[in-house]
Amino acid sequence: MNPHATRTPLRPTRPSEILEAVLRQRTDILETERSVLAIAPDPPLAETLEGLSHLDYRRAAHAAQVHQRFVAESFDVIVGDSAQFGADARAALHELTRMLRPGGRLILAVATERADFYRRRLAAEGFLVSVGHQDADGQVLLAVRGEFAAYRR
Repeated sequence: MNPHATRTPLRPTRPSEILEAVLRQRTDILETERSVLAIAPDPPLAETLEGLSHLDYRRAAHAAQVHQRFVAESFDVIVGDSAQFGADARAALHELTRMLRPGGRLILAVATERADFYRRRLAAEGFLVSVGHQDADGQVLLAVRGEFAAYRR
C-alpha cells in the first residue's frame, strides 16, 4: 500500500478510470520500477502506463493471449478487467496468476456478481486478497501472490 495514499472514496465511473484511481490511490505500483502487464487496457489507462518510463510496460489484447507471449513469473504487476477474460474465466485467471512473480500483484476489476468467485479462486491459488474499491457495479481486487504460491503448469 502507498503510505501517502488517501482514504477518500474513489469517484471515477468507467472501469479503466477506477483501475487507474486504485493504482494511484491505493498502491505504490506507478511510483517504482516494475514489470507491468495490462490486459486490454482502455486508451486512457494504456496512455498512463506507457507514459511512465520507469515501468517495463506490456499489454495483451486478452487473457488467453498471455500464455502464448510470455513465460511464467514474468511480471511484478498485472492489471485488468475480468470482463476481458472470455468464456473460461477460471483458465484465464489461472494463466494470469502463473505470470506473476512471487510477491507480484494482480489488480483486477470484477463485476459484483462474480466478485466472490474471483476472491475464492485467488485465495486458492495462494494470493492474499483485499478490496481496493467497491460500488454497485463491481469491485477492484488487490491480490498479492504469496512467496510460496503453487501453480500447475
